Amino acid sequence: MQELFSEVTIHRVSDKIVTQLIALIGDGRLAPGHKLPPERELIAQLGVGRSSLREALSILEALGYVEVRSRRGVFVKGLDPSLALGPLSRILQEDFSKLHMLYEVRNDIELASAASAARRRTPPDLEALTRRLDNLDRAYGRKEPLWEHDQAFHMAVAQASHNFIRVHMVNHIFEFTRPFLERWMASLLAEPANYADLQAQHRAVFEAIAAGDPGLARMRMKEHFAWSDAKIDEDYRQAQARAAGQ
Repeated sequence: MQELFSEVTIHRVSDKIVTQLIALIGDGRLAPGHKLPPERELIAQLGVGRSSLREALSILEALGYVEVRSRRGVFVKGLDPSLALGPLSRILQEDFSKLHMLYEVRNDIELASAASAARRRTPPDLEALTRRLDNLDRAYGRKEPLWEHDQAFHMAVAQASHNFIRVHMVNHIFEFTRPFLERWMASLLAEPANYADLQAQHRAVFEAIAAGDPGLARMRMKEHFAWSDAKIDEDYRQAQARAAGQ
């Protein structure tokens, strides 16, 4: 983490802190959901005073770049999609079948993300992907909610593509679809066979990225989404049948 920050030694310290952190967010080294180091550690790395740091974090929070969570720390936020996605959310609430249109967009982004990750991944990227897969297995074994862990794997793929715009777009799509799919995913993965399929697909994506094979990484991600789409279709048809029988 220390290599992310450089000492601030010029005037208007808080503004320079803001500029530095925005630059780190802009180039993807601080991704959505990333927790900043504790205050004491940041002060030491930046070489600034507590008041300057707190002023900078207040500015960043007001600008929508970070979120201060009580007793948990400071986290990087995704660029706010609320104005753009509000109308889409209402449309989906009225016609859930249109979720497939959003998934088409997600497919386009994440297939390209997997291919780019295979070309650009670094050893730390592969370590991050491995951790995300292990976290999924641990959460499943403990019967914990899996949505955030699944999201973390896909975010790690996007981060390995080293395109910060793609990272934010993937984050937005996950956050946007959460109200519609989080419960569905919990129900789906209650079946051990479904979880085994899901994690096998994730590992196949990872192995293709680790092998540096963009075409194979794209194909494995496409297979993963085809499986998800089929499960959503099946669930949607069953819901319609239940509604018709009432």
